[in-house]
Amino acid sequence: MKGLTLLANVRGVAADVLSSDEIMRLLVVRAVEAADMTPVLHTLQVAHFPTPIKGSLRGGYGLSVGLILVESHVFIHTWPESNYMRFELSSCREFKESKVLETLKVILGKDITIDYMLIPWEKQE
Repeated sequence: MKGLTLLANVRGVAADVLSSDEIMRLLVVRAVEAADMTPVLHTLQVAHFPTPIKGSLRGGYGLSVGLILVESHVFIHTWPESNYMRFELSSCREFKESKVLETLKVILGKDITIDYMLIPWEKQE
């Protein structure tokens, strides 16, 4: 079995976008569609968590969004106070990362910066 994992650091996203359950849900679903994968929709979850500042959990609040796919999973973690999010899409089949990255830009804004790695993997028999 072979697959790909897309890891992306996304900077310059508006804090209100990164704090929005609705926008982050939309982003996950649209990214899965762009990758032509199959979501297991009842597994879509959004969790709010405190972000640490100087070792204390008194900072702002970010989101973690996850969705299980028939082909694997997608996760987003946000840090609104830093205008930053982490995106991970893993699949047991190949996909076009350019379509997924374009979807991120369309939903999050054309002025964002995306640094990413596409990591191929293979299960050893």
